[in-house]
Amino acid sequence: MRKLKFKLKCLLTILACLVLVAFFSINLLSVYGNVNVSADSVVQDENTTESMYDELIENTETVFSYKDILKSYYNQVADAFSMDDDSDISFTFDEFCEGYYQVDISIQDYTSLLINLVQGQIGLTEFYAAIDDGIDIAPMSSSSSVAYYILKNSYDPAVDDPEITPYSYFRSYPDEDLKESDKIYDLSVIKDGDIILETNTVLFNSGHTAFVYDTEKKAYTSSSGTDTETYIETIDAVSTGVSFGYLSQERFVDYGVVILRVTNESSVIASAKDFVYQQLGKKYSLPSEARVNYDVDSEEWYCSELINAAYFNAGINLDCVIDGYCLPFDIEWSSRTSFVCISNCVDLILNGKEDGKWKITVYNTSSDSITVDYNTKMCFASDAAAWSGLKNLDSVTLNPNRSVVVYISTNFFATSVAFSTVNSYNQRCITYGYNLSKASTTMSVSKNIIS
Repeated sequence: MRKLKFKLKCLLTILACLVLVAFFSINLLSVYGNVNVSADSVVQDENTTESMYDELIENTETVFSYKDILKSYYNQVADAFSMDDDSDISFTFDEFCEGYYQVDISIQDYTSLLINLVQGQIGLTEFYAAIDDGIDIAPMSSSSSVAYYILKNSYDPAVDDPEITPYSYFRSYPDEDLKESDKIYDLSVIKDGDIILETNTVLFNSGHTAFVYDTEKKAYTSSSGTDTETYIETIDAVSTGVSFGYLSQERFVDYGVVILRVTNESSVIASAKDFVYQQLGKKYSLPSEARVNYDVDSEEWYCSELINAAYFNAGINLDCVIDGYCLPFDIEWSSRTSFVCISNCVDLILNGKEDGKWKITVYNTSSDSITVDYNTKMCFASDAAAWSGLKNLDSVTLNPNRSVVVYISTNFFATSVAFSTVNSYNQRCITYGYNLSKASTTMSVSKNIIS
Protein backbone atom coordinates (compact mmCIF):
# COMPACT_ATOMS: atom_id res chain seq x y z
CA MET A 1 0.00 0.00 0.00
CA ARG A 2 2.82 2.35 0.92
CA LYS A 3 4.57 1.59 -2.36
CA LEU A 4 1.39 2.39 -4.28
CA LYS A 5 0.99 5.74 -2.53
CA PHE A 6 4.60 6.58 -3.26
CA LYS A 7 4.15 5.72 -6.98
CA LEU A 8 1.03 7.91 -7.14
CA LYS A 9 2.90 10.83 -5.59
CA CYS A 10 5.71 10.47 -8.12
CA LEU A 11 3.22 10.29 -10.99
CA LEU A 12 1.38 13.40 -9.81
CA THR A 13 4.68 15.26 -9.46
CA ILE A 14 5.69 14.33 -13.01
CA LEU A 15 2.30 15.41 -14.37
CA ALA A 16 2.56 18.76 -12.54
CA CYS A 17 6.00 19.35 -14.07
CA LEU A 18 4.69 18.55 -17.55
CA VAL A 19 1.82 20.99 -17.07
CA LEU A 20 4.24 23.74 -16.03
CA VAL A 21 6.52 23.08 -18.99
CA ALA A 22 3.54 23.18 -21.37
CA PHE A 23 2.29 26.42 -19.78
CA PHE A 24 5.63 28.21 -20.17
CA SER A 25 6.07 26.86 -23.71
CA ILE A 26 2.73 28.28 -24.78
CA ASN A 27 3.60 31.67 -23.24
CA LEU A 28 6.98 31.74 -24.94
CA LEU A 29 5.38 30.95 -28.27
CA SER A 30 2.83 33.73 -27.78
CA VAL A 31 5.68 36.18 -27.08
CA TYR A 32 8.12 35.25 -29.80
CA GLY A 33 5.81 34.62 -32.71
CA ASN A 34 3.82 31.97 -34.48
CA VAL A 35 5.88 28.81 -34.65
CA ASN A 36 4.59 25.80 -36.58
CA VAL A 37 5.95 22.55 -35.21
CA SER A 38 5.88 19.24 -37.01
CA ALA A 39 7.59 15.97 -36.35
CA ASP A 40 10.11 16.60 -39.13
CA SER A 41 10.85 20.30 -39.00
CA VAL A 42 10.37 23.60 -37.27
CA VAL A 43 9.18 26.32 -39.61
CA GLN A 44 9.16 29.99 -38.53
CA ASP A 45 7.45 32.57 -40.64
CA GLU A 46 10.05 35.03 -42.00
CA ASN A 47 7.72 38.02 -41.97
CA THR A 48 6.79 37.35 -38.35
CA THR A 49 10.45 37.28 -37.41
CA GLU A 50 11.09 40.65 -39.06
CA SER A 51 8.08 42.27 -37.37
CA MET A 52 9.19 40.83 -34.03
CA TYR A 53 12.67 42.33 -34.53
CA ASP A 54 11.25 45.73 -35.53
CA GLU A 55 8.97 45.74 -32.50
CA LEU A 56 11.88 44.77 -30.24
CA ILE A 57 14.04 47.62 -31.55
CA GLU A 58 11.18 50.10 -31.28
CA ASN A 59 10.56 49.21 -27.65
CA THR A 60 14.22 49.14 -26.63
CA GLU A 61 15.44 52.09 -24.52
CA THR A 62 19.10 53.10 -24.63
CA VAL A 63 20.39 53.56 -21.08
CA PHE A 64 23.19 56.11 -20.54
CA SER A 65 25.32 56.28 -17.41
CA TYR A 66 25.91 59.53 -15.52
CA LYS A 67 29.49 59.42 -16.79
CA ASP A 68 28.27 59.14 -20.40
CA ILE A 69 26.20 62.29 -19.95
CA LEU A 70 29.07 64.27 -18.44
CA LYS A 71 31.35 63.00 -21.20
CA SER A 72 28.98 64.36 -23.85
CA TYR A 73 29.13 67.82 -22.29
CA TYR A 74 32.91 67.62 -21.96
CA ASN A 75 33.11 66.78 -25.68
CA GLN A 76 31.16 69.96 -26.45
CA VAL A 77 33.84 72.00 -24.68
CA ALA A 78 36.59 70.01 -26.42
CA ASP A 79 34.96 70.75 -29.78
CA ALA A 80 34.91 74.45 -28.89
CA PHE A 81 38.64 74.31 -28.23
CA SER A 82 39.24 72.66 -31.58
CA MET A 83 37.09 75.15 -33.47
CA ASP A 84 38.66 78.12 -31.69
CA ASP A 85 42.33 77.53 -32.47
CA ASP A 86 42.58 73.94 -33.69
CA SER A 87 44.21 72.92 -30.41
CA ASP A 88 43.53 70.16 -27.89
CA ILE A 89 41.49 70.89 -24.79
CA SER A 90 43.69 72.09 -21.92
CA PHE A 91 42.02 70.14 -19.11
CA THR A 92 41.07 66.52 -18.69
CA PHE A 93 37.62 64.95 -18.38
CA ASP A 94 38.30 64.28 -14.68
CA GLU A 95 39.14 67.96 -14.15
CA PHE A 96 35.97 68.95 -16.00
CA CYS A 97 33.95 66.73 -13.64
CA GLU A 98 35.84 67.96 -10.57
CA GLY A 99 35.02 71.55 -11.45
CA TYR A 100 31.35 70.71 -12.03
CA TYR A 101 31.00 68.77 -8.76
CA GLN A 102 32.14 71.84 -6.85
CA VAL A 103 29.68 74.39 -8.22
CA ASP A 104 25.95 74.63 -7.67
CA ILE A 105 24.82 75.28 -11.24
CA SER A 106 23.39 72.98 -13.89
CA ILE A 107 25.65 71.00 -16.20
CA GLN A 108 24.17 72.91 -19.13
CA ASP A 109 25.06 76.31 -17.62
CA TYR A 110 28.49 75.04 -16.56
CA THR A 111 29.24 73.83 -20.08
CA SER A 112 27.94 77.01 -21.71
CA LEU A 113 30.14 79.14 -19.45
CA LEU A 114 33.21 77.09 -20.36
CA ILE A 115 32.44 77.32 -24.08
CA ASN A 116 31.95 81.09 -23.81
CA LEU A 117 35.27 81.29 -21.96
CA VAL A 118 37.05 79.24 -24.64
CA GLN A 119 35.57 81.33 -27.44
CA GLY A 120 36.55 84.58 -25.76
CA GLN A 121 33.00 85.79 -25.24
CA ILE A 122 33.68 86.15 -21.53
CA GLY A 123 36.88 86.48 -19.51
CA LEU A 124 37.94 84.61 -16.38
CA THR A 125 36.57 87.42 -14.21
CA GLU A 126 33.11 87.04 -15.75
CA PHE A 127 33.39 83.25 -15.58
CA TYR A 128 34.10 83.25 -11.84
CA ALA A 129 31.46 85.92 -11.22
CA ALA A 130 28.84 83.80 -13.01
CA ILE A 131 29.43 80.76 -10.80
CA ASP A 132 30.40 82.51 -7.57
CA ASP A 133 26.86 82.57 -6.17
CA GLY A 134 26.46 78.88 -6.90
CA ILE A 135 29.55 77.56 -5.13
CA ASP A 136 28.61 75.42 -2.17
CA ILE A 137 31.61 73.42 -1.03
CA ALA A 138 34.09 73.31 1.84
CA PRO A 139 36.71 74.53 1.69
CA MET A 140 35.75 77.29 -0.70
CA SER A 141 37.96 78.45 -3.53
CA SER A 142 40.51 80.95 -2.35
CA SER A 143 39.14 83.45 -4.85
CA SER A 144 35.71 83.28 -3.21
CA SER A 145 34.35 86.04 -1.01
CA VAL A 146 33.53 83.58 1.77
CA ALA A 147 36.92 81.91 2.24
CA TYR A 148 37.03 81.56 6.02
CA TYR A 149 40.55 82.97 6.40
CA ILE A 150 39.69 86.32 4.78
CA LEU A 151 38.99 88.89 7.48
CA LYS A 152 35.87 91.02 7.54
CA ASN A 153 36.14 94.82 7.30
CA SER A 154 39.55 94.56 5.71
CA TYR A 155 39.50 97.13 2.94
CA ASP A 156 40.54 100.50 4.38
CA PRO A 157 43.92 100.24 6.13
CA ALA A 158 43.33 103.49 8.01
CA VAL A 159 40.18 102.08 9.60
CA ASP A 160 40.51 98.32 9.45
CA ASP A 161 44.11 97.70 10.53
CA PRO A 162 44.05 98.40 14.26
CA GLU A 163 47.02 97.47 16.40
CA ILE A 164 45.03 94.56 17.84
CA THR A 165 42.59 92.79 15.50
CA PRO A 166 39.06 92.58 17.00
CA TYR A 167 37.62 89.10 17.46
CA SER A 168 34.61 90.11 15.36
CA TYR A 169 36.82 90.58 12.29
CA PHE A 170 37.33 86.82 11.99
CA ARG A 171 34.89 84.66 10.05
CA SER A 172 36.49 81.71 11.82
CA TYR A 173 39.10 82.31 14.52
CA PRO A 174 42.49 80.75 13.59
CA ASP A 175 42.73 77.16 14.85
CA GLU A 176 40.30 77.96 17.68
CA ASP A 177 39.17 74.38 18.27
CA LEU A 178 42.30 72.59 17.08
CA LYS A 179 44.07 70.29 19.53
CA GLU A 180 47.80 70.68 20.02
CA SER A 181 48.30 67.11 18.84
CA ASP A 182 46.70 68.03 15.49
CA LYS A 183 49.08 70.92 14.80
CA ILE A 184 51.46 69.27 12.38
CA TYR A 185 53.04 72.42 10.91
CA ASP A 186 55.78 74.47 12.53
CA LEU A 187 54.47 77.98 11.85
CA SER A 188 57.33 79.55 13.84
CA VAL A 189 59.71 79.15 10.87
CA ILE A 190 57.55 81.37 8.64
CA LYS A 191 58.83 84.91 8.12
CA ASP A 192 57.42 88.22 6.91
CA GLY A 193 57.62 88.34 3.13
CA ASP A 194 57.16 84.59 2.62
CA ILE A 195 54.73 83.52 -0.09
CA ILE A 196 51.76 81.25 0.61
CA LEU A 197 50.98 78.89 -2.27
CA GLU A 198 47.71 76.99 -2.12
CA THR A 199 48.01 73.83 -4.20
CA ASN A 200 44.46 72.58 -3.59
CA THR A 201 41.84 74.93 -5.03
CA VAL A 202 38.67 74.36 -7.03
CA LEU A 203 37.99 74.92 -10.72
CA PHE A 204 40.85 73.08 -12.38
CA ASN A 205 43.15 73.80 -9.42
CA SER A 206 44.75 76.97 -10.72
CA GLY A 207 46.25 77.62 -7.29
CA HIS A 208 46.34 80.77 -5.16
CA THR A 209 49.13 82.87 -3.67
CA ALA A 210 49.18 85.28 -0.73
CA PHE A 211 51.75 87.47 1.01
CA VAL A 212 52.81 86.89 4.63
CA TYR A 213 52.56 90.41 6.04
CA ASP A 214 53.01 90.11 9.82
CA THR A 215 53.90 86.87 11.63
CA GLU A 216 53.24 88.41 15.05
CA LYS A 217 49.98 90.28 14.56
CA LYS A 218 47.97 90.58 17.78
CA ALA A 219 44.29 89.67 18.04
CA TYR A 220 41.68 89.51 20.79
CA THR A 221 40.75 85.93 21.56
CA SER A 222 37.12 86.68 22.43
CA SER A 223 34.43 89.27 21.83
CA SER A 224 35.02 90.69 25.31
CA GLY A 225 38.36 92.07 24.08
CA THR A 226 40.57 91.23 27.05
CA ASP A 227 43.04 88.42 26.28
CA THR A 228 45.24 88.57 23.19
CA GLU A 229 47.47 86.23 21.19
CA THR A 230 49.43 86.50 17.97
CA TYR A 231 48.56 85.10 14.55
CA ILE A 232 50.08 85.23 11.05
CA GLU A 233 48.50 88.09 9.10
CA THR A 234 48.36 87.78 5.32
CA ILE A 235 47.38 90.00 2.41
CA ASP A 236 45.37 88.21 -0.28
CA ALA A 237 44.00 89.40 -3.61
CA VAL A 238 40.61 87.64 -3.73
CA SER A 239 37.23 88.30 -5.33
CA THR A 240 36.27 90.80 -2.62
CA GLY A 241 39.43 92.80 -3.35
CA VAL A 242 42.89 92.99 -1.83
CA SER A 243 42.20 92.03 1.78
CA PHE A 244 43.71 90.99 5.08
CA GLY A 245 43.60 87.30 5.92
CA TYR A 246 45.43 84.83 8.11
CA LEU A 247 47.47 81.66 7.89
CA SER A 248 46.59 78.76 10.17
CA GLN A 249 47.06 75.03 10.59
CA GLU A 250 43.59 74.53 9.10
CA ARG A 251 44.40 76.59 6.02
CA PHE A 252 47.52 74.47 5.49
CA VAL A 253 45.44 71.30 5.54
CA ASP A 254 42.37 72.52 3.64
CA TYR A 255 44.27 74.19 0.81
CA GLY A 256 47.46 72.12 0.59
CA VAL A 257 49.61 75.14 1.47
CA VAL A 258 53.35 75.23 0.84
CA ILE A 259 55.58 78.13 1.82
CA LEU A 260 58.00 79.79 -0.61
CA ARG A 261 60.77 82.22 0.30
CA VAL A 262 62.35 84.79 -1.99
CA THR A 263 64.98 86.36 0.24
CA ASN A 264 66.09 86.97 3.82
CA GLU A 265 67.22 90.52 3.07
CA SER A 266 65.27 92.75 5.43
CA SER A 267 65.31 95.88 3.23
CA VAL A 268 63.81 93.98 0.29
CA ILE A 269 61.12 92.42 2.50
CA ALA A 270 60.24 95.83 3.97
CA SER A 271 59.85 97.31 0.50
CA ALA A 272 57.67 94.41 -0.68
CA LYS A 273 55.51 94.74 2.46
CA ASP A 274 55.02 98.44 1.84
CA PHE A 275 53.93 97.74 -1.74
CA VAL A 276 51.25 95.16 -0.89
CA TYR A 277 49.97 97.28 2.00
CA GLN A 278 49.29 100.16 -0.40
CA GLN A 279 47.11 97.85 -2.52
CA LEU A 280 44.61 97.01 0.24
CA GLY A 281 41.04 97.68 -0.80
CA LYS A 282 41.73 97.61 -4.54
CA LYS A 283 39.72 95.41 -6.90
CA TYR A 284 40.39 91.80 -7.86
CA SER A 285 40.59 91.17 -11.60
CA LEU A 286 41.82 88.20 -13.61
CA PRO A 287 41.53 89.45 -17.19
CA SER A 288 40.59 87.43 -20.27
CA GLU A 289 43.65 88.80 -22.09
CA ALA A 290 47.24 88.57 -20.89
CA ARG A 291 48.19 91.21 -18.35
CA VAL A 292 50.89 91.67 -15.71
CA ASN A 293 50.78 94.88 -13.67
CA TYR A 294 53.79 96.34 -11.86
CA ASP A 295 52.46 99.84 -11.16
CA VAL A 296 51.88 100.79 -7.52
CA ASP A 297 48.95 102.92 -8.69
CA SER A 298 47.19 100.03 -10.44
CA GLU A 299 43.54 99.78 -9.37
CA GLU A 300 43.15 96.01 -9.81
CA TRP A 301 45.13 92.84 -9.16
CA TYR A 302 44.97 89.08 -9.32
CA CYS A 303 46.69 87.13 -6.56
CA SER A 304 50.02 86.10 -8.08
CA GLU A 305 50.28 89.31 -10.09
CA LEU A 306 50.34 91.25 -6.82
CA ILE A 307 53.09 89.05 -5.36
CA ASN A 308 55.22 89.37 -8.49
CA ALA A 309 54.78 93.17 -8.56
CA ALA A 310 55.67 93.54 -4.86
CA TYR A 311 59.05 91.88 -5.31
CA PHE A 312 59.67 93.50 -8.69
CA ASN A 313 59.27 96.94 -7.11
CA ALA A 314 61.51 95.81 -4.24
CA GLY A 315 64.27 95.03 -6.75
CA ILE A 316 63.83 91.30 -7.39
CA ASN A 317 62.49 89.92 -10.66
CA LEU A 318 60.83 86.57 -9.98
CA ASP A 319 60.97 85.84 -13.72
CA CYS A 320 57.61 84.08 -13.57
CA VAL A 321 55.69 85.65 -16.47
CA ILE A 322 54.63 82.99 -18.97
CA ASP A 323 52.41 83.75 -21.99
CA GLY A 324 51.61 87.17 -20.57
CA TYR A 325 50.42 85.98 -17.16
CA CYS A 326 52.12 85.33 -13.83
CA LEU A 327 50.09 82.51 -12.30
CA PRO A 328 50.50 80.88 -8.86
CA PHE A 329 52.38 77.78 -9.99
CA ASP A 330 54.66 79.96 -12.13
CA ILE A 331 55.90 81.53 -8.88
CA GLU A 332 56.51 78.06 -7.44
CA TRP A 333 58.63 77.15 -10.47
CA SER A 334 60.60 80.41 -10.35
CA SER A 335 64.35 80.02 -9.82
CA ARG A 336 64.12 82.88 -7.31
CA THR A 337 61.87 81.04 -4.84
CA SER A 338 62.67 78.10 -2.56
CA PHE A 339 60.61 75.86 -0.31
CA VAL A 340 60.49 76.52 3.43
CA CYS A 341 60.41 73.42 5.62
CA ILE A 342 57.38 73.75 7.90
CA SER A 343 56.96 70.04 8.74
CA ASN A 344 58.80 66.75 8.43
CA CYS A 345 56.65 66.00 5.39
CA VAL A 346 58.28 66.19 1.98
CA ASP A 347 57.05 68.55 -0.73
CA LEU A 348 55.96 67.39 -4.19
CA ILE A 349 55.81 68.87 -7.68
CA LEU A 350 54.17 67.19 -10.67
CA ASN A 351 56.31 67.33 -13.81
CA GLY A 352 53.85 65.66 -16.19
CA LYS A 353 53.86 62.16 -17.65
CA GLU A 354 56.53 60.04 -19.33
CA ASP A 355 55.86 56.66 -20.93
CA GLY A 356 52.49 56.46 -19.22
CA LYS A 357 53.87 57.15 -15.73
CA TRP A 358 53.49 60.25 -13.59
CA LYS A 359 56.76 62.11 -13.08
CA ILE A 360 56.99 63.49 -9.52
CA THR A 361 59.80 65.60 -8.03
CA VAL A 362 60.18 65.00 -4.28
CA TYR A 363 61.81 67.75 -2.17
CA ASN A 364 63.55 67.39 1.18
CA THR A 365 63.49 70.94 2.55
CA SER A 366 64.89 69.95 5.94
CA SER A 367 68.49 70.13 7.15
CA ASP A 368 68.70 66.35 7.69
CA SER A 369 69.06 63.35 5.41
CA ILE A 370 65.80 61.40 5.23
CA THR A 371 64.45 58.15 3.86
CA VAL A 372 61.34 58.67 1.77
CA ASP A 373 58.91 55.76 1.41
CA TYR A 374 56.50 55.87 -1.52
CA ASN A 375 54.01 53.71 -3.37
CA THR A 376 55.19 52.97 -6.90
CA LYS A 377 51.60 52.78 -8.13
CA MET A 378 48.77 55.24 -7.71
CA CYS A 379 46.52 54.55 -4.73
CA PHE A 380 43.32 55.84 -3.14
CA ALA A 381 43.48 59.09 -1.17
CA SER A 382 42.06 57.47 1.98
CA ASP A 383 44.81 54.83 1.90
CA ALA A 384 47.45 57.49 1.29
CA ALA A 385 46.27 59.68 4.18
CA ALA A 386 46.26 56.72 6.59
CA TRP A 387 49.30 55.03 5.03
CA SER A 388 47.37 51.76 4.83
CA GLY A 389 46.65 49.21 2.11
CA LEU A 390 49.73 50.26 0.10
CA LYS A 391 51.14 47.17 -1.60
CA ASN A 392 53.81 48.56 -3.90
CA LEU A 393 56.21 50.34 -1.56
CA ASP A 394 59.73 51.48 -2.37
CA SER A 395 62.10 54.00 -0.77
CA VAL A 396 64.80 56.52 -1.63
CA THR A 397 67.30 58.47 0.48
CA LEU A 398 67.36 62.25 0.17
CA ASN A 399 70.15 64.52 1.41
CA PRO A 400 69.35 67.88 3.05
CA ASN A 401 67.76 70.46 0.72
CA ARG A 402 67.84 68.08 -2.23
CA SER A 403 65.27 66.60 -4.57
CA VAL A 404 64.76 63.43 -6.56
CA VAL A 405 62.49 62.43 -9.45
CA VAL A 406 60.38 59.27 -9.13
CA TYR A 407 57.88 57.69 -11.53
CA ILE A 408 54.47 56.45 -10.40
CA SER A 409 52.46 53.95 -12.45
CA THR A 410 48.75 54.37 -13.07
CA ASN A 411 46.51 51.96 -11.20
CA PHE A 412 42.94 51.48 -12.50
CA PHE A 413 40.60 53.88 -10.59
CA ALA A 414 43.21 55.05 -8.06
CA THR A 415 43.86 58.79 -8.18
CA SER A 416 46.58 59.61 -5.63
CA VAL A 417 50.34 59.40 -5.14
CA ALA A 418 51.69 58.72 -1.64
CA PHE A 419 55.02 59.60 0.02
CA SER A 420 56.11 59.60 3.67
CA THR A 421 58.99 59.80 6.11
CA VAL A 422 59.33 58.82 9.77
CA ASN A 423 60.43 61.58 12.18
CA SER A 424 62.40 61.41 15.41
CA TYR A 425 59.17 60.85 17.40
CA ASN A 426 58.45 57.74 15.33
CA GLN A 427 55.54 59.51 13.66
CA ARG A 428 54.85 58.94 9.98
CA CYS A 429 54.76 62.22 8.07
CA ILE A 430 52.67 61.72 4.92
CA THR A 431 52.46 63.84 1.78
CA TYR A 432 49.97 62.76 -0.86
CA GLY A 433 48.96 64.29 -4.17
CA TYR A 434 45.67 64.02 -6.05
CA ASN A 435 43.78 65.78 -8.88
CA LEU A 436 46.81 65.20 -11.10
CA SER A 437 46.60 67.10 -14.38
CA LYS A 438 48.86 66.27 -17.30
CA ALA A 439 47.70 69.37 -19.21
CA SER A 440 48.59 71.94 -16.53
CA THR A 441 51.20 69.79 -14.70
CA THR A 442 49.54 70.58 -11.38
CA MET A 443 48.11 68.52 -8.54
CA SER A 444 46.51 69.09 -5.17
CA VAL A 445 48.74 68.23 -2.20
CA SER A 446 47.76 67.36 1.39
CA LYS A 447 49.82 66.33 4.38
CA ASN A 448 49.11 64.23 7.45
CA ILE A 449 51.04 62.94 10.48
CA ILE A 450 50.09 59.70 12.20
CA SER A 451 51.60 57.95 15.21
